[in-house]
Amino acid sequence: MLWIENVHLALGAIWANKLRSLLTMLGIIIGISSVIAITSIGASAKGAVSDEFESFGEAYMYVMVDYNMLAEQGNDSEADTEDLFSKEDVDALKDRFSEDILYAVPFVNRTLNARVGRTEADISCTGVDDNYDSYNKTISIIYGRMINESDVKGGRDRIVIDSKCAQKLFGREDAVGEMIPVTLDNESRDFAVVGVIRLDEGLSSQITAAIGIDSYTGYVPYTSLLSGNEVASFVELYGNPDKDINVQGSAYAKYLARIKDRPDDLYIHNSAEGQQDVINQVLGVLSIAIGAI
Repeated sequence: MLWIENVHLALGAIWANKLRSLLTMLGIIIGISSVIAITSIGASAKGAVSDEFESFGEAYMYVMVDYNMLAEQGNDSEADTEDLFSKEDVDALKDRFSEDILYAVPFVNRTLNARVGRTEADISCTGVDDNYDSYNKTISIIYGRMINESDVKGGRDRIVIDSKCAQKLFGREDAVGEMIPVTLDNESRDFAVVGVIRLDEGLSSQITAAIGIDSYTGYVPYTSLLSGNEVASFVELYGNPDKDINVQGSAYAKYLARIKDRPDDLYIHNSAEGQQDVINQVLGVLSIAIGAI
């Protein structure tokens, strides 16, 4: 039959030109493998980003100054102290939206240099309110407890550290009851360890580990980091997961502008969901472009 004869001729041509056939096959294999690899990497990256944002919990958002608007107005992207958020501002916001806001704090983060004996560690400490672990799903208490209401109201020097930090400073994970001397605002203070947590190894943790950076995490009462009339650059909060997150965020931003007697468009809101959508769009475009190349 004719098609059988054609197959024999094709196989004969391939056999007669072994090197050319090998190079052709190699080119096809590399090309197809590259497209499959790029597509897989893009899908994996989207999955990792999605997991990272979902770990913040439902309805996570923040309200902050619109620095782009300030820059357009010639303010050199600098916000006045009066534009930022005090504890009283956040308390007023929680009182006004008590049915919707599950958690809200003036966000403050400090890197504290801790020294126990001859061992030093820089701990990235975030100021939190009580029950923070109920909302942030990356936190798992393994020893002791999380920051509680009395710690926050009293502005006590209490700290919850991750298990890697406990191992680094004390040589064991169960460091509850130990004291960590730190320097905060040029003042020496002793923070008592009330809890040890195990953090989920998210994308950011994997990146820092891959490049050899020792990263330690701590949580302290936000009132112990905010001193005097100090203000925070944005408000971190968890809204009502059963309501539209964008509608809530817009209402919170406008209310803060009103009580601070600022323009309605000075403050903007953003959410983990919104950031995830933007990053997924960027990753999608990159995957298509690189795959096409």
